[in-house]
Amino acid sequence: MIHKALAIRLFESSYIQRWNDMVRPIELTELDKHAHKMMIAYCLGKYEEEKGNTVKWHSIIKGGIFELLRRVVLSDIKSPVYRKIKNQYKTEFDELNKWVFGELESDVSDLAQSNIKDELKEYLAKEECFDSLTNNILKAAHIYASYWEFKIIRQISPYSVKMAQINKREFNLEVQRLRRRPPMAFYNRGTFLVCC
Repeated sequence: MIHKALAIRLFESSYIQRWNDMVRPIELTELDKHAHKMMIAYCLGKYEEEKGNTVKWHSIIKGGIFELLRRVVLSDIKSPVYRKIKNQYKTEFDELNKWVFGELESDVSDLAQSNIKDELKEYLAKEECFDSLTNNILKAAHIYASYWEFKIIRQISPYSVKMAQINKREFNLEVQRLRRRPPMAFYNRGTFLVCC
């Protein structure tokens, strides 16, 4: 059974605004983004199964929930700042994740019999704690869901210099990285991005 504090923590994500420094034609929340991300992860996982690969669905679900919990706790840190800390300041990033676990520990303490607490701690401690296919599916789903949001926002001011910078810095580079990951190469032919 889920503890009330954990349920409240999860529902906090429905109030966390995304892209709040931009003009948005619709309200975009963290919960919406993660729900969309998990739908995309499901599609990617099904594609992988069609190709004969074994998809660890429990790991994908846990990865989605754990990342949502981390984003709820770190809601005040914008994505570019978060990525900079993650990529350039490993020690500080590890400390940040320990702090996140400390914030969430009491929320998941009643789930000790299911090892969720230990799995959350491992997820926060390791950059990629699942198998490579699961990590690639979650990463690709994250990029595709964020890019979908960006396409909506870009319609308001398509000629903005900031939009061009975000598109180049945040998405073009990430999609190029995804194309270099063998399991994800299939999805980057353009049509999947349109569907997302």
